Amino acid sequence: MNLWKKLHEPFPDEEEFGKNVISIFWISVFVTAVIYFLEPFGTEHWRMRLLSISVGFGLITFCVSVLYLLFFSQVLKIKQNIPSWTLGRWFLYIFGLLTCITAGNFFFVLPLTTTSRTLTYTKTKFSTPSRSKITSPSTTSATTIRRKSFCAIH
Repeated sequence: MNLWKKLHEPFPDEEEFGKNVISIFWISVFVTAVIYFLEPFGTEHWRMRLLSISVGFGLITFCVSVLYLLFFSQVLKIKQNIPSWTLGRWFLYIFGLLTCITAGNFFFVLPLTTTSRTLTYTKTKFSTPSRSKITSPSTTSATTIRRKSFCAIH
């Protein structure tokens, strides 16, 4: 079958708000579990706060998804359980949802990463830079060290 035709075929979706919220809840629990147990994307550096960070990502997924669902169903009054709701429209809907969740996660992680940008890396531990200039011959400039530590964390 032609892909273009497939995108324009009817693709009615569940319209009941309660069922959608339950699905969103379980997806958010899954997101929390994956981040907590698999520690992807450099989250192993936040080991001391990994549970709270994992729950934060799950809560952002839940809140953004519910707000997105409310916005489409109540504000824009877009019906998803009718034949004019196609697979192509569903893809656009999911793309918008994922974009909003990504933006929410970005703003959640931003305060967590700004403190790591000011850390300098030594061979044994992370330490905050002193006000005096780093003069050790074995190290490079503080700016280079900050960039390296930022890249190493991410």
